[in-house]
Amino acid sequence: MRLNCTVMAKLTDELISFLGKCQKISMSHQILIKESDSGATLKSFYLDSEVWGMEELPIKKLCKGSWKNMHKSDCSCDGGALLYPLPPLNLEDFNDCQLLLVELKSKLVEKNFLHAVKQLVFTMLKLHSCFSLCVSYTTLSISLQMMLVCSDDDWLMWHVRGSKDLGELTEQEAIVLRALARGLYICNLKDLIDMIGCQCYLSILPLSLLDLPVEFRVLCSGGKHTFSYNIQ
Repeated sequence: MRLNCTVMAKLTDELISFLGKCQKISMSHQILIKESDSGATLKSFYLDSEVWGMEELPIKKLCKGSWKNMHKSDCSCDGGALLYPLPPLNLEDFNDCQLLLVELKSKLVEKNFLHAVKQLVFTMLKLHSCFSLCVSYTTLSISLQMMLVCSDDDWLMWHVRGSKDLGELTEQEAIVLRALARGLYICNLKDLIDMIGCQCYLSILPLSLLDLPVEFRVLCSGGKHTFSYNIQ
């Protein structure tokens, strides 16, 4: 079953109607994701597009603290949106509509890289539990984009040179980093779950969720406080 634009818009309406205390989500051509840490170098990330409609999700209300006292890692990412193609584009030109999740970091290093991946993955799991309340939701129809946006990616770019000194990283993690440094890592959600050390989830979560296709990107602002990205 393919999720069309009408159903995508209906999904957010159903979710907001169920929750009752969230404002209606409107389509936009630009969204702003802010870093809450006052000491962070990267403070604002603008996303815009002329060909995709974006419905910004209230990630903090939907996800922050929702696993409190239930899970040892109750974390979530900084922002997210549902994306759907606008005319003259149509769904025959694309595989499906997309869910975009974004995490902002300042200086990217090994420790906070893996934590950022965990924030993105756990946000997806939390959103899945929310969307599952809605009749319009079909996981097989949604693909996933993840963006890790930082102000300093020197640590990541070091892996592009293919050094054999991997530090505490496994060889597979180094392969992932080198792909990200070149622009894009394509995988399934289960690959990221495995990366963050949550292999026990692979026998618990439904295959339709584990097999979600993911496009994972790392973007760098080059030390700037504000960064913009256009979704093609």
